[in-house]
Amino acid sequence: MAEGLDSLPPEAADVFGMHAADGQVPVIVADTSSDPRWLAWRDMARELGIMACWSMPIRHDNGQPWGIFALFGTTPCVPNATQLKLLDMGAIAAGLVIHRMRLMENASILDAALAATTDAVLLANPDGVIEWVNPAFTTMTGFAAEDIIGTTPQILHGPLTDPEVKARIRDALRQGQPFRGEILYYRKDGSLLWNELNINPVFDARGKVQRFFGIHRDTTAMHAMREQVERMAYTDPLTALPNRHALESFLSQALLRAKQDKTQVLVGMLDVDDFKPVNDTWGHATGDALLRALASRLQAAVRETDLVARYGGDEFVVVLVDLQAFDDLPLIMQRIHAAVEQPFSMRDGVQIQVGLSMGMTQYPQDDADGEVLLRHADAALYRSKTNKAGREAWWEFWQPVALPPAAADARGMNES
Repeated sequence: MAEGLDSLPPEAADVFGMHAADGQVPVIVADTSSDPRWLAWRDMARELGIMACWSMPIRHDNGQPWGIFALFGTTPCVPNATQLKLLDMGAIAAGLVIHRMRLMENASILDAALAATTDAVLLANPDGVIEWVNPAFTTMTGFAAEDIIGTTPQILHGPLTDPEVKARIRDALRQGQPFRGEILYYRKDGSLLWNELNINPVFDARGKVQRFFGIHRDTTAMHAMREQVERMAYTDPLTALPNRHALESFLSQALLRAKQDKTQVLVGMLDVDDFKPVNDTWGHATGDALLRALASRLQAAVRETDLVARYGGDEFVVVLVDLQAFDDLPLIMQRIHAAVEQPFSMRDGVQIQVGLSMGMTQYPQDDADGEVLLRHADAALYRSKTNKAGREAWWEFWQPVALPPAAADARGMNES
């Protein structure tokens, strides 16, 4: 058999009957010693004992020539019908063998490529049972190949894996459709693994799903970075408290719940008394350290369901939710003010004592949206700061909200 038309010199075409590849019929050279096509190769043919050459084209599935299947005889002869049939069958068989060898070669190359790729690759049968994974998959998930082959991808699912995403994957594969999306997996050690998933069905010649080909890319670091960016968008960088954006979102939801549950929301704007002298005397680094310490104390003074946010500069906002009445207000005010009753220990043994002023308003007595409530609390804070020398309490309600008896009693506390 002669194979690889492009690799032979042009003059060899006549010798081996390569022109057979140009048509669908064999090329018969009955006697190489007298056939003019073998003139230049007659001595070689005689030395090799080649006295006849019968050639048949080997073709691709697309009909293009692949090579030549040739039978050589030691005596001059013309093939009979049986021999011509044998020649034809030999060319067909040779084509099948070459095709199979090429498939095996391509499969070997594909296996090597998939094994070497940095993306995790999985092959599963139509029922979703895993048949093959590459080394990158075992590295990414922590599962050895023998641990995961024969199972389904559900071995990677956990409590936080989104049921909706799982349902979307299941529906897509059931319909023989590709899936693109992100899913939360769990590694063998239980750690979270965010995964960008690309699944494609592989069809046979009849259009039936033969297997599923999945490419998995670890996006855990990218997901963590995205979460960090989102947190930064809602976090004050100095104190790590929620910032204005987070405050606005929280307050909006708190007011909605209060309206539904018929509860009360208290909004308080706080300001550190005489904070400027701290910066002027000990420097801004000390002032920043004091604000961080105060933020920590304020957070400890409220419930987990409440919010303490940094509004800007030395101003903070507290949002107290799910209040039933004012009965607990004196205790709440006492706990908040306790945040500044003990001196703050700074570097070099410096002890700093500061005070607080706060303006407050209350929903639904002050029936306004979050932005207006903050303005009202700020106005009450301004009034409290303005009257600091002669005020009865360190906090003041926005007027015209009428104070209920319990709140009026609470005003008797003078913490300034």
